[in-house]
Amino acid sequence: MPTPLMDRRTAFALSAGILASTGIASNKTTSDVHLQYDHVLGTSLDVILDGTDPSNLDAIEHELLGELERLRLIFSLYEPSSELARINSTVNQDIVVSQEMQLVLRCYQEWIGKTRGACNPQLGRLTSLWNAAEARQITPSDVVVNEIVHSITRPNWTLRGNIFRKTSTDTLNLNCVAKGFIIDQLRAVALKHGVAAGLVNLGGDITAWGDHTWAVGVQRPNEPAENATHETVIALRNQSVASSGGYQRFRTIQGQRFSHLLDPRTGKPAATLTSATVIAPNSLTANVLATSFCLLSKTESFALLEQTLGSAAMLFDEIGEPARSTNFASFELTPNPADEKKPEAKKEEKKKDEGKAWPADYEVKINLELIKPTAGRARRPYVAVWIENSDGKAVRTVTVWGSGPKWIGTLSGWWPIGKEDKDLVKAVTRATRAPGKYEVIWDGKDDAGKMLPQGKYTVKIEVHREHGKDVTQSGKLECLAEPKELKLESNAEAEESVVNYGKKEKKENKEKK
Repeated sequence: MPTPLMDRRTAFALSAGILASTGIASNKTTSDVHLQYDHVLGTSLDVILDGTDPSNLDAIEHELLGELERLRLIFSLYEPSSELARINSTVNQDIVVSQEMQLVLRCYQEWIGKTRGACNPQLGRLTSLWNAAEARQITPSDVVVNEIVHSITRPNWTLRGNIFRKTSTDTLNLNCVAKGFIIDQLRAVALKHGVAAGLVNLGGDITAWGDHTWAVGVQRPNEPAENATHETVIALRNQSVASSGGYQRFRTIQGQRFSHLLDPRTGKPAATLTSATVIAPNSLTANVLATSFCLLSKTESFALLEQTLGSAAMLFDEIGEPARSTNFASFELTPNPADEKKPEAKKEEKKKDEGKAWPADYEVKINLELIKPTAGRARRPYVAVWIENSDGKAVRTVTVWGSGPKWIGTLSGWWPIGKEDKDLVKAVTRATRAPGKYEVIWDGKDDAGKMLPQGKYTVKIEVHREHGKDVTQSGKLECLAEPKELKLESNAEAEESVVNYGKKEKKENKEKK
C-alpha cells in the first residue's frame, strides 16, 4: 500500500491521504514516486509524481527544491536577504521588484476589494502588537488597536509596472497569497518535466493535476489529531484545496486563547469561524479564500464564493459545526468505512423526520430590516427572498420587491431562477420597499403550490440597491418536528434577519395584541 500523505502542519486543519489509504476504490493503475521533505518553509512538503521516468527523477527533484528556495528568497518574512525583507525596510523609495513579487502584489490589489479589506498584507504592526501582548500577558488597548487599523485602512504601498514604493514603516506579510502561489509554481515545474499527473502537499494545502482522483480528508477543528475521524472526505481532481483556522496556532493571554489570524479591519484575532476549507481551481485562490473566510461572516463568505467560479467551501463555526456551500456535496465521497463513527442519536432522529409531511399548522416567518442610509439620497433596494432544498435547488420564491426590468435582473442570485419563468416573476414581484422592518411568510409550499416535506432548507435573502451593492444573507433551517430559529448576519444593506419555523399564530391572539 502506498504511504499516505498525512498532515504535519500546525497552521491548518487539512489531512490528506491517497485513495488507497482511505478504503475507497482508486482509479490509479500506475506506480507513484513519493518525495517527502520536512522543515520546508516552516512545514512539510510531500510530492507524488505519477508515471515518472526514474532516469528523470533527480532532475525533477533538483528543480522542485531549487524553485522552492528561489521563491523563499523572494517572499520569506524571516530571511534577512529576501526581496520582501528589502521592500519592508524601505520607505518612500522606488524599488524595482521581480515578476513574482509583482504578481503576488497585484493579487492583493484585487482581493483587498473582493474581501472588503479582510485580505490585507499590512499586518506588520498588528502582529507585533499581539506578540508583545502575549509576552506581557495583557491584551492590547482598543485605542492602540484602532489607531493601527485606521492607519492600514488605505494601502501604504503602490505598484506601477515593476516599480514598488512603500510610504510608511508598516511592514507587509504576503503569506495569504504567496503560499498558494508557491504551490502552483511547484506544480508548473512538474508539468514542465512531463509529469502528467501528481499531487503537491505543502503543509496541508494541496494541488492535484492529471487524470487521477485523490481523496482528501477534512478534519474537524475540535479534533485536530492527525488520526482523528474526518468530518468528510472529498474527491480532488485537477483542483486545489486549502484550509485555514486558528484552533492549533494561537496566542494565549491570561488563559484565554486567541487565533493567530488577525483581522486588519478590526485589529483583533479571528473569532467568527474556527476553520474554513476551500476547494478552488488553483492553490492561490483556495488559500486566499480559506484565510479570508475565517475573518468574514458565513454570509459574506458564501456570497464571495458564489462569485468565484469552480469553488466550494465547508465552514466550521465557533463550536465546530460545519456549514457547506450548496455545491460542496458534489465533491464529497462515501465516508471512510474504517472511520469510527460516534453515536449520534439526535441526528438519526432528525433523519427519520426528514421526508415526513410538513406539519399543517407550521410556517416559516422571515423578519428582515433594510438599512436606512445615514446620509445622501439612496435608491430603494430590490429584494428577493427564496428557499432552496437540501440539494441546493430553488423550490419557492417567497417574494421579490422591484419590478423594473432594468434592475430586477441585477439580483444575480435570484435572477437565474426567475428569468426562465415569466409567470413566477409576475406572481412574486412587488413594488420596491423603502428601508424598514418587514415580515414575510413561507407556508411550506413550492412554487407550484404543492406542500413540501419536512427537511433541511436554505433561506436566502438578496438585496441590491440601484447603483449599489448586491449582497446576500443565507442560512440553513431545519423544518422538522420541532420549532427552530435561524439568525442571518447583517450586511451592507440589511440588518440581522431572524427566521422562525414554528406553529402559526392564531388569529385571536393577534386581535388581543
